Amino acid sequence: MHDVMVQPGDLLPVGRFGRTYGVGGWNWVHSLAGAVCDLVFYGSWYLRSNESYSAIALASKRLVGDRLRVQVQGCLTGEQAQGYVNRVIYVPKCALLPLQEGEYYWHELIGLEVFGLDGYLGVVQELFSAGVHDVLVVTKDSCRILIPYVDAVVKNVSLSEQRMDVEWASDYL
Repeated sequence: MHDVMVQPGDLLPVGRFGRTYGVGGWNWVHSLAGAVCDLVFYGSWYLRSNESYSAIALASKRLVGDRLRVQVQGCLTGEQAQGYVNRVIYVPKCALLPLQEGEYYWHELIGLEVFGLDGYLGVVQELFSAGVHDVLVVTKDSCRILIPYVDAVVKNVSLSEQRMDVEWASDYL
């Protein structure tokens, strides 16, 4: 690893190192931003240490079904691989793959104001994957609303207006 001068705002979390695999310095990797196979297309991965970021190089990567296993360069033992477990993987925003019209990265949706059948519902604080679809976590004051991020519910997203329109009421469970 070597320290690189990147601004924290230029990097996005896209994955996380999981448990070790075998004794040869391998880790499983979990995606925080879609299909795990997309992670192999990002050129540089960065890890955060305190307030700085360090670039890491991968010695090897393998897709095993829908899972990704990687070996960081210089990581040769299971004990060394253990040091990567639960570390978040960052990539530069400029490395993100282009999306189709009407598709958005999660970081683009965070902070949008959400309007539903009752008017203003709150602000998107985070998203998570529920397996079948993603879920928006919308907060207003101390209330938290979970809204499925599916076409039947999300009717309009305007990044320029920082607004999302949904077919959802504040009292839906």
